[in-house]
Order: sequence, then C-alpha cells, then structure tokens
Amino acid sequence: MRLYLVVKPKDFLLNPFFLSGLILLILNDLILKWQFSNMVTGKLSDLAGLFILPLAITVVAPRFKHQICLLIGLLFVIWKSPVSSPFIHFFNTFPLFNINRVIDYTDLLALGILPFSHLIITSERYKNLKTSGYVRIAKASVFIIACFAFSATSMIRFEIPKGTIYLGKSYSIKLPRDTILSRINQLGYQWTHVEETTSNSEFHIPVPYYQINDVIITDGNIILDTLKNIKFTLQEVNQYKSKLELINIELTEPGNIQNWKYLRQMHKFYKNQIKRTFIKELKD
Repeated sequence: MRLYLVVKPKDFLLNPFFLSGLILLILNDLILKWQFSNMVTGKLSDLAGLFILPLAITVVAPRFKHQICLLIGLLFVIWKSPVSSPFIHFFNTFPLFNINRVIDYTDLLALGILPFSHLIITSERYKNLKTSGYVRIAKASVFIIACFAFSATSMIRFEIPKGTIYLGKSYSIKLPRDTILSRINQLGYQWTHVEETTSNSEFHIPVPYYQINDVIITDGNIILDTLKNIKFTLQEVNQYKSKLELINIELTEPGNIQNWKYLRQMHKFYKNQIKRTFIKELKD
C-alpha cells in the first residue's frame, strides 16, 4: 500500500514534470534556437516557461497557489503586447543586461499550458519526499537553475562577427570617439563601420563594429605579422573618455585553428602585441 500525503510546495521543484519542463527550456534556449531558429523553437520556450513558472512561484508564495496561473497568464499577455515596451526600454538603460521580446500574438497560444500547471499545483495526491540534506540541496540547486533559465529566455543574444582568434579585451582611452577614429586614420589605417540589420533569428542581434584591415604587428623595426583585419567596438563613455573593445582578429592564413592549446597561445600573443602597438599608439 502506497502512502500519499499532501504535497509540500517545495516538492514541486523535484516533480518530474517540472524537471522535464526545465530541461526543455534550457535545451531550447541554449541549443535548439541557435541550431534551427524556426517557429517551433520560438514557441517551445514559451510553452516550457509558462508550464514551470507557476510551480516555481508556488514554492515562494504557496498561499496564492490558486491565483498564480491566472496572474501569470495576465502578465504574459501584457508582456507580449506593446504595453510592456516602455518597461523594456527603461530596464535596458541600466548596465545590467538587455532584455527583449518579440510581439507575436501567436505566442499567446502557449497560454493553453497553464491549466496543466494549475492541475499539478492544486492536486493533493503526490508522494511526499523525505526531508534530508541531499533533498534540500537538490531543491535549492534546481531553484537557482530555474531562475537563470527564466532570465536567459528574455535576454538578447548578440552575434559577434566571425574571426580567427577571439580577443575580448576592453581598454579605456581618454579621448572622445571621433578623435580616436581620426587618430586611426592618422596611423595609416582606414576604418569601416559595419552595422548589419539582419540575422539568422529574431532572437539574435548582430553587434555593430568597426574594422581596420592590413594591420602590421611589429617589434621595433621588425615586422612580426600582418593581420587581415581587427574588429572592435567603440563606445563613448563621456566627452573625455571612450571604451574600445577588441572583438577578434582575422589572420591572413585561411582556415580555423582547431588546436585549443595553440589557440590560447595565439590569443595571448596577439592580445599583448596589439596592446603594445596599436592601443599604445592610440593613447600616445
């Protein structure tokens, strides 16, 4: 004879339906959207997120378990409408991370999953989990992962331009942006600004960047290498200072470097050489 007790709210985190929904949400956001970027992957996150979000909120607000699904449904309708645009613009003014959503009213079809969440929340026939240290750690871990998954669903994914070696190094230069661009021209390089307006998915936004070609790397009077190009972003912090971030470089030799140890060595070498030559010349 099996013993059934009234389910504890925190047991929702280890419910197999919740875990399945969480895995689907993470898998879709991290892999499927990037690989396929179609209508199905666009709807999967909404379905999985709407299914498990009420269960997660019930963990911290069990007294409102009968109203949670209705409230989430109303908030989802607002989120998917132009009404939420002022909030999104306001949030993106803070230096945290940018959020985004696409206004597509077919996304509202995902609301049909909420009755199943409500059924699980209000049901009183669940196996009660024995409380132990391992169970508490498992619940806390799942809750933290779920919070990150919910946040990542609305975060803007930026596509950086392709290159041979990623650098990802930022420098603060005490000059306005236009002065830096003029100084680049004075050094003998012609910069171009690339601002793509299309991408392979509505969830992925290309990064606008600057590019200079045929950059010579020297050691004194000795020419070490000539880079095909350097890609970087340039943002004016104020009228006296700008932030230059090196994105990547493209070598003159075609092909991708597959040896990770060699790639790390090249990353360190070119980052130091560009700092010692190109960045130093801009600052002087």
